[in-house]
Amino acid sequence: RYIRLGTCGGASAMDGPAYGHADHFMWVTMTPEGPRIANILIDGVYDENMMTETTARFVDHLTREGGVQATAVVVEGGAFTAGTATVSLSNAADVPMRVTGALDAAPGVTAAPASFDLAVPERGAATVELRLAAAEPRTAGGPAATLTWTARADLPDRPGFSVTRALPLWIELGQTCPTAARPVTPDGVLDEWADLPHAVGREGLAYPESWTGAADASVRFAVACDQRYLYVAVRAADDQRVLRADKAYWEQDAIELWLDVRPRAERLASHAPADGRLALGVCPGGTAEHDSGARAVSTVTDDGYAVEFAIPLTCLTDRQGDAWDGFRLNVVQFDADADGTSQLRWRPSWRSGDTFIGSGAFARQ
Repeated sequence: RYIRLGTCGGASAMDGPAYGHADHFMWVTMTPEGPRIANILIDGVYDENMMTETTARFVDHLTREGGVQATAVVVEGGAFTAGTATVSLSNAADVPMRVTGALDAAPGVTAAPASFDLAVPERGAATVELRLAAAEPRTAGGPAATLTWTARADLPDRPGFSVTRALPLWIELGQTCPTAARPVTPDGVLDEWADLPHAVGREGLAYPESWTGAADASVRFAVACDQRYLYVAVRAADDQRVLRADKAYWEQDAIELWLDVRPRAERLASHAPADGRLALGVCPGGTAEHDSGARAVSTVTDDGYAVEFAIPLTCLTDRQGDAWDGFRLNVVQFDADADGTSQLRWRPSWRSGDTFIGSGAFARQ
C-alpha cells in the first residue's frame, strides 16, 4: 500500500484534490492496524484516497507522459500561411476514454475543425488533424491557437473521472544550418563567425527575479557545419561572473546546448527520448566533453564569455545516414548572481511542460 504525499517543490498545477495537486498538509495517526491518514486542505478535510493509484496513472499518462500532445507547424523558410498540427491521443487505461476539444485561434488565424469529440478505446490511440491558416503571412513564430481538451473515463474507482488542460498549438519558423564559410577552430574565440543571428533575451527568461537587463544575461548564437562537425557559436553577456567549483554547471554561470539528432519523421513528430538527444554544458573559461565526442570550449570576454561547441557529424549520420537533413536544438544560459539566479532559453526547456514538438528546428542548407 502506497500513499502519495503532497506535491511540493518548484511548482504545482493546483488542479485539486482528485489530482493530488492541492495546498494541504497530512495528518497521520498511528494505529495497531497501520497509519490513519487525513489530508487537511484549506477548504476541507479529505480522506487518504482523494487520489488513487488508478486516477494517478490516468492523470500522469495524459499530462506528463505524452498522452495528449500536438506537433508544431514547422515552416522551413519564409513566413507561415497555413499548415496542419497533428494532435495525438493515447489511452493507457483499461477502459474507453472520450476526449473533447475546443480551439481558440489567435487573432488573424483560423482553425478547423473548431472542436472535436473522439472515443479512444482502452489501451488505444487516435489522432486529430487541425488545419491552421493565417489571414496574412506571419513572420514570427509562437502559439497560433489554444486547444482546451477534456478526457473522461469511467475508471473502476472513479466513474466519470475527467482531466482538462490547455495545449498551445505552435508555429515554429524553422532555421537553416549553412556550411561554414571559413574553417572553424573550436577554441572559444569567435573570429570565424561574421554574424550570430539567433538571439535569446527577455522573451526567453525564466526565474526573472534577479534579471536586470541584457547586460546581466543575454545570448546570441549561430550554427554551421563542415564535413566533420556541427558547430554552435555562442556569445553570452554576463555582468557578474559566478563560478562554483563544487557545483554542477547549472548551479553557476554556464551555457547549455541541447541537440535532437533523430530523423526528421521522428524529431518533428515527438519529443526526444534520452537516447535521441544530446546535452552538454560549460562554464565561462572552461571546457566540457560528451561521451559522443562532442566538446565545448569557453573563453572569457569583456562583457561576459564565449563558447564554441563542436559535435561530430557521426552523431547525426549514425541516426540519419550520410544524407542527414537537420536537427533540433536549444540553447540555455544559466546566470547566477549574488541576489539569485535566472535562466534564458531560446526555446522552452525540453524538460518542462511548456516545450512543444518541433521546437528549435533546423534544416541542413
